Amino acid sequence: MIQIIAPRGPLQEMLLLELQGKVVIPPKLLEEERERRRIPNSNEEEVKACSQVTGGKRLREDGECGVNVDTNQVVEVPLGCVVWDSRNETRCSLQIGTVEVSGSSGKRREPLLVLKRCVVGDKTADAEGAVACEYSESSGSQCCLLQEWLQEHPEELTLDATVRGATVPRKVYELVGVVERYIHLNSKPLRRFV
Repeated sequence: MIQIIAPRGPLQEMLLLELQGKVVIPPKLLEEERERRRIPNSNEEEVKACSQVTGGKRLREDGECGVNVDTNQVVEVPLGCVVWDSRNETRCSLQIGTVEVSGSSGKRREPLLVLKRCVVGDKTADAEGAVACEYSESSGSQCCLLQEWLQEHPEELTLDATVRGATVPRKVYELVGVVERYIHLNSKPLRRFV
């Protein structure tokens, strides 16, 4: 049995990155990028110049790779940032330091749910995410419309109603996000010269 519990916080819209082949990032380059993100940029001139170019809109404090000209133009991901092409809105590139990987973006026909598996023995995760409701068996053989019965027993519409009293092993997942857009990176990494 699979049980999906409600998210603890707000549901996030996520972006799916699909890689074709391998993208090998030198460890030195990856470490440099992480260090650069950790150290806040204290140079006032760069921040001022960044502010002038973007009209005062910025996505990140350090002004690097997070400049938000338009909300749909730059998206930060753990590897670097995704920049959309201004001439063709379906084309984009992933920029990791001085490495750039070209690709295309699109929207899925049906959204995907992103689930996080909870620890099986952790009863607190079940109690926190699930709404406790008691199962009420009606002893009478009275006929009624399904709609009327559901109005009297709204707790039966929850996923907990099907799990109650089950002795079969179950997996518990927490809903953490929805994926509607994707990015397919379909080229070899190229080095940018800044």
